[in-house]
Amino acid sequence: MPEQPSTPDAARSRIAALREAVAAGEYHIDAELVVEAIVLRLTGLEVPSELPAPRLVPEEIVLRLTGREPSTELPATGSGGPEIALAPSRPSTEELARAQLNRYAIDLRRSYEREMKRSTDLEEAVVATVRSLATVAERDDGTGNHIQRVHDLGLLLAREVVPEEADDPELAYGFILHDIGKVAVPDAVLRKAGPLDEEESEIMRAHPEIGARILEPLPFLRRAREVVLHHHERWDGSGYPHGLAGEEIPLWARIFSVVNLADTMMSEGPYGSVPLVDVLAEVSLRSGTHFDPRCVGRFLALDRHEVLRSLQPAAENRLVSLAA
Repeated sequence: MPEQPSTPDAARSRIAALREAVAAGEYHIDAELVVEAIVLRLTGLEVPSELPAPRLVPEEIVLRLTGREPSTELPATGSGGPEIALAPSRPSTEELARAQLNRYAIDLRRSYEREMKRSTDLEEAVVATVRSLATVAERDDGTGNHIQRVHDLGLLLAREVVPEEADDPELAYGFILHDIGKVAVPDAVLRKAGPLDEEESEIMRAHPEIGARILEPLPFLRRAREVVLHHHERWDGSGYPHGLAGEEIPLWARIFSVVNLADTMMSEGPYGSVPLVDVLAEVSLRSGTHFDPRCVGRFLALDRHEVLRSLQPAAENRLVSLAA
């Protein structure tokens, strides 16, 4: 900084020269640096000969006011008062780059916040959709117990067979929505007490494909749709609707088919109410024909108390909580 003027005339001459330089576009008054010069003066700090970048000045002030030593000492000036800080009229390349990076960081943060909100809204919409669909799917069981039981037991088995996917929401949604296609099955067929005739059986066997078509427009249920479509396939290829065999059948559907039979046998229905020991024997007997042997092995190894707890009917409809 040039030496401070010693007389009023010299000071006025200096001010006039600065005004002419500003008017000529050689300099402009940087508002941020002016504010910083005022703050420095009010806090009793000396105004440096060359003010650092604006973002550094508040750090120096905080350090001084809290009694800590700044990392870099601010140089002292002459005996005169603080001058108005001047900055070049054209920003440097470094300043432009810094401003561009700051702008990018701000835009990135705002985009992230928007996406987080959109993700939350979508998740809430998914849960509401699954709840509605599940309620419709269970119209042949007013308590909602079947969905609750196969959901609980299915996740119990999935944690043993495929633990890395057991917390995937789509897995639970697939178990909950497995019979959504039954909305197209007439009540006379769906609730018939005795055996179904050939025509009625054909109607019933169509429900996996109908369910898959219902879920097809919902991309967030893509893997859940695999359970809906293939949960009646058999390991030996004798199942429906596509006669898939072995590992052609999606793993989630293979897991579900085991627990679906277990629940069907233990609940009141065509099988009556079968004791767990007999259910385990039947599942074991169907290993390698109806069911994936690996899924059967893990099912038979489950803690029997946990299995019974999962298969106990609920006192009331719990569909609302299943997709929560």
